[in-house]
Amino acid sequence: MSKGIEDIFKTEPYEGESKVLSLEEAIERYVHPKMFLHVSTSRTSFSAVTEICRQFRDKKPQFEIICLGSALQIQILAAENLVKKLITSYIGNVFPAPSPSRAFQRAIDKGMEVEHWSMLSIVLRLLAGAMDVKFIPTKSIIGSTMEKELKEDFLVIEDPFGSGEKVGLMKAAKPDLSILHAWCADPNGNTIIGLPIAERASGAYASKNGALVTVEKIVSTDFIRKNASRVDIPGHLVNAVCETPFGAHPFAVYNPDGSSYYQDIPFNIELNKASRKEETMKQWIKEWVYDVGDFQGYLNKLGSERLMLLKGRSQPDSWKWLLPDTLRNMPRFDKFTEEERAIVAASRELVKTIKKDGYRILLAGIGMANLAAWLAVHNLRTEKTQIDLLVEWGMFGYLPKPTDPFIFTTANIPTCKMLTDLVGSIGINVNYPKSMAILSAGQVDKYGNTNSTRIDGMALVGSGGANDIVARVKETVIIMVQDKTRLVEKVPYITCPGEKVSKIITSQAIFEKENGTMVLKKYYPHQGFSESETVRKIGENTGWKIELADVLEKIDLPTEQELSLLRIFDPDRFFLGLL
Repeated sequence: MSKGIEDIFKTEPYEGESKVLSLEEAIERYVHPKMFLHVSTSRTSFSAVTEICRQFRDKKPQFEIICLGSALQIQILAAENLVKKLITSYIGNVFPAPSPSRAFQRAIDKGMEVEHWSMLSIVLRLLAGAMDVKFIPTKSIIGSTMEKELKEDFLVIEDPFGSGEKVGLMKAAKPDLSILHAWCADPNGNTIIGLPIAERASGAYASKNGALVTVEKIVSTDFIRKNASRVDIPGHLVNAVCETPFGAHPFAVYNPDGSSYYQDIPFNIELNKASRKEETMKQWIKEWVYDVGDFQGYLNKLGSERLMLLKGRSQPDSWKWLLPDTLRNMPRFDKFTEEERAIVAASRELVKTIKKDGYRILLAGIGMANLAAWLAVHNLRTEKTQIDLLVEWGMFGYLPKPTDPFIFTTANIPTCKMLTDLVGSIGINVNYPKSMAILSAGQVDKYGNTNSTRIDGMALVGSGGANDIVARVKETVIIMVQDKTRLVEKVPYITCPGEKVSKIITSQAIFEKENGTMVLKKYYPHQGFSESETVRKIGENTGWKIELADVLEKIDLPTEQELSLLRIFDPDRFFLGLL
C-alpha cells in the first residue's frame, strides 16, 4: 500500500504538454499580419526578430509593436517596412553610443507612426494589462510634450484623495503576443528569464495570447521546481518554446550557470554604419538575415571563435585581461577633450552635492552622465562616503568595472547589492528623498527643460527612462558638450520638464538655476583669454542671453588621476571623444 501511495505523490521529471517547436514553425504558427506585438528589450530575441523578417518579407504585415527600447532589433523590422506603428520610449542606436537612427528616420518618412512614452510608463501599462485593469496611475509624462500628444491613452487629473497633486492616468496595454529570449524553460513553457530583470514578464502576462519564448536551453520540470523562486512565466502562458543558444546575439545575456555572453559591440557598430544609407542597410539585411537561411546559419556565419570570445568576455574578471593594454595605450595627460572636461567637472559637482545634501542614491543616464557618476562614486568611496549607484534596469549598489563604459553592461551585475526590475528601480527606489540623478540630453533650455525626442521633424532618441527619473528624484543635473544648437532659448519638444533640474554642466561652464532660470556660475579658463573674453565666448556658444552669478568661479582643469580613471572605464573612447 505504501508503495502505491508513493507512486501517487511522485513528481515527474518532465510534466505537461511539450510546446517545443523549431523557431521557423513557432513564428509561422503564432505570428500573424496586423498583430500587436510586444518585443522584449531587456531580453531581446534577435533570433525571433530575424525569423519574422524572413517569413514576412515583402508581405507588408503592418505590425504594431510595443517595446521599451527600439534599437537594432526593431530597426531591421522597420527597414523592411514591416512595422505600421511603434510604441516605445527609445528609438535610436545604442552602441557604440546613443544616437539618432537614419533607418528609423527613413521608416518614419515613409509613414511609420511612432508613439513616444517613457520607459516606466510602458512597463506600467503592460502591468495594468496583466492585472486586467483598464488604467494605471503614474507620475511620469506630466508636463512634457508627450502629455499633449497622448490624449487618447493618457490624461491628467487632480488626486481624488485630496492631496492636490496632479496624477497621470494611462490606458492599459494588451498586446496580442509577447516575444522574448530567456535563460531556460521546460518543454511545457515554465520559463526563467534570467538577468537583467528590467521589464520582467509583464508583456507575457499582458498579452492576449501569451508568449513565444526562445531559450538558451531546455531543462526538466525537476530543474524548474528546484528553481521555482526564479520562474517568471508559468507554462500556461507560453505557446512555444524554441531552443536557440545565442538567441539574443548581438545583445548580452547573463545567466547564473555560466552560459552568459557579452554584447557584440563590433557587430552593432557594423550595423549602425550600414544603416546610414538605405542601400547599405538592405545589403546588410540580405547578408545577415536572408542569405544565412535561418538562425543557425546566422551563428555559422558569426563563427565559433567569435562566439567563444563573447562568452569569455562575459566572465566577471575579464576586464583584468584587457587592463594591461588599456594602461599601455593610455593617451597623454596634457591633452583632453571637451567631453572629458565636462565629465570631470560634473563628477566634482556630484561629489560636492552628495556630501552637502546627504544623497544616498545616484541614478545616471547613459554616456557622459554615467561616466561622471562612476568617477564621482569612486572618489566618494575613497572618502568613505556612502552612495549607491542605480541603473534603471534594476542594478542597485553596483561598482563599475574597468574597460566597459556602457551603463547596462552585464559586467557589473556581480557587484550589485540588489537586483530588481524597472518598477523597483525608477518606480520605487528613486522616490527615496535622498536620491538624485545626472542625465544627458539632446537639448536643454534656460529653464532646465530637456529635449531628446524630436527637432523639426527629425527623430532623436526619445525619453528612455529619463522622464520617469526626473519626475521622481529630488534633484537632477544635466551634462553635455557646450553647443549653441543644444543649449537653446526654449526646447521645441519637452521630453523632461525642468522644475527639478538644478544645474547644466558643459565642457565650458556650469550653469545653476536661480529664480527659475539658469545663470553662469563657473567656467573653464581658456589659455590666453581674460575672464571677460572667456565669458563672451561662452555666451556666443549658448542659445540664450546668459546671466552671470554675482561671483564667478574658475573650474580647475582635469587632473591626471581623474583622466586615468575615465580612460580606464572607456579605453575605446566611445564617450570620451577623440583626442
